[in-house]
Amino acid sequence: MADSLDFVPPRLLRAIAGTVGLPEAEFKAMVGASIADAIKGATFVSFGMDMAAAVVGITPDRSRSYMLIPTESVIALPQVGRLLSKTSTLALKDEDQWYLVRVDNAAQIVILKDVYPEFARVEFPTGSTAAID
Repeated sequence: MADSLDFVPPRLLRAIAGTVGLPEAEFKAMVGASIADAIKGATFVSFGMDMAAAVVGITPDRSRSYMLIPTESVIALPQVGRLLSKTSTLALKDEDQWYLVRVDNAAQIVILKDVYPEFARVEFPTGSTAAID
């Protein structure tokens, strides 16, 4: 699971790791272990990014292009059932590479805007999760 953090821009990852006072590698290992524990017993039923519905944008200061991609996943949890999560994934280029950042809750967006102030006036869609069984 720690490898999934390789899709997060290094600048953002460094900032988040810094807030908890850990070197980047230790932070990735800690988060990976936490995610693995949290999803123990979960089954990933489906995952998709709707590229046809993606919206291309540019920050208000015109310094950074980006793409917002509607993203859906279905996860089955024991004793809970199947959950449908509808979110958006932000694609942005940083340090000459493209990265993906989930932007479906306020805390994630606050950190993103702190690290990338050019997104300060960009509105991000809110995500939702609902039981489908």
